[in-house]
Amino acid sequence: MSLFNPERFRLTVGVDTLTLAARTRGTSWRVRATITYAAQIASSALQPRVRQLLSDHVPRGREVSIVIADRLARYFIVTPPEQVASFSDLQTIATLRFATLFGDRAVDWVMQADWAIGRPFLVCALPRALMTTALTELKTGGWYSGGMKPESVWVWNDCARRMRASGGWLARIGAGHLLLAASAGGHIAAVNLSVGSPPVTMDALKALLLRESLRWDRPLPSTLYISQDSAGAMANLHGLRVADVSIVALRPDCLAQEYPA
Repeated sequence: MSLFNPERFRLTVGVDTLTLAARTRGTSWRVRATITYAAQIASSALQPRVRQLLSDHVPRGREVSIVIADRLARYFIVTPPEQVASFSDLQTIATLRFATLFGDRAVDWVMQADWAIGRPFLVCALPRALMTTALTELKTGGWYSGGMKPESVWVWNDCARRMRASGGWLARIGAGHLLLAASAGGHIAAVNLSVGSPPVTMDALKALLLRESLRWDRPLPSTLYISQDSAGAMANLHGLRVADVSIVALRPDCLAQEYPA
């Protein structure tokens, strides 16, 4: 391994899996190892599994980024009132909004957000116990944290320069869930995470887009960007149109593997 192009490591915490992937600059991510468990993982069971994966495949002293599956996160939009003028006010409003939407104790979650005064912004809540366990294990084992983000935020950040259509929407399709997000001015302005089988036909996709357009009171986008966590039928829709919306399939993390424009 070259000292001038070291491997990067990414640990994905799924609902029932832990997956370690690695890559060097200019190459795609390659799965190094996966651990599957029978039910949704608890924080107490996460620690030994993280230690096992990293000890077997990652040299100590290296940086490891952590991705949290969308189904383990909570996504929502906050629209701050006009009188808000401080970061602490935004945090308070986000906490109250979270409790209203989900009914969970806000103290058990860590809020990550595109904090802003004067416009709606996206908030992603991650389980505090899970975050603490994973980050503690990195530190204890001698590895460095490359940051921790939910799955769709990772995709959004990685593919932002490729999503050039103003007001485009993003559909992130996982195993048993779909996250749909609408953008405005380069920021996510509406979001919905649905659990269940994602649409696999043009008619089902059209119905989904029309339903969310009505629910959000937003016009349909000119472009829908689709990202899947594995090969699937939706990726085959690249270059097609549905309800006058152009479909572009994204391949996150490696520009060389992106579909041609």
